[in-house]
Amino acid sequence: MYVDGRWKEFTFGIPHEVIEQLFVVRPVVRVNDTLLQEATATPRWSWQRGGWLVINRIAGHISQASLPKFDPDSSATFWYRDYVAYCGIPDDGRKLSPS
Repeated sequence: MYVDGRWKEFTFGIPHEVIEQLFVVRPVVRVNDTLLQEATATPRWSWQRGGWLVINRIAGHISQASLPKFDPDSSATFWYRDYVAYCGIPDDGRKLSPS
């Protein structure tokens, strides 16, 4: 994703329009999976999904959406206008619960 012609974030999926001024999108992060003991080995890069980012089109401001108990790997997210439904991970980690 580019803001004012400069790269800011790697993202994936289709952005969701919240209001005319705001949209949300999922970021991805490139992580080096190489252990410290393997310093001489070539890096093993992997991509990991993140939470949701809220982007203000007018100001170019990017912030993390606050979704309690959201798990980027197992939570499916469904947007309707400015509402979001998803299953989160409770503190005991036993099963997904609707949020």
